[in-house]
Amino acid sequence: MIILKHVREQLRNAIRSCFASLMTPDELRTVGELRCLAASGHARALREARHIGLRELARTIGTSPSTVSRWETGATQPRGALALKWAQVLGLEGTASEGDAA
Repeated sequence: MIILKHVREQLRNAIRSCFASLMTPDELRTVGELRCLAASGHARALREARHIGLRELARTIGTSPSTVSRWETGATQPRGALALKWAQVLGLEGTASEGDAA
């Protein structure tokens, strides 16, 4: 029950945070899904299953390995463009933005 409450709170925060940056509904869902994966520890497992190292992921999305580690442990949450980049690297659905289509 505590985990479910925590996940609900994270989803609410994700929606509030992303709404301010004018993300599409698909992008909002992707960020929410990513945050749930991170809170449950599945984002790390997904990264490892894709044979992506922590440093490689951090370099690819433009942040530090310690930041990614904090995201993966649920200590902090990714926001906006970094969250979408992370989701794209992990292969989550609906992560391509219109600007990436070029």
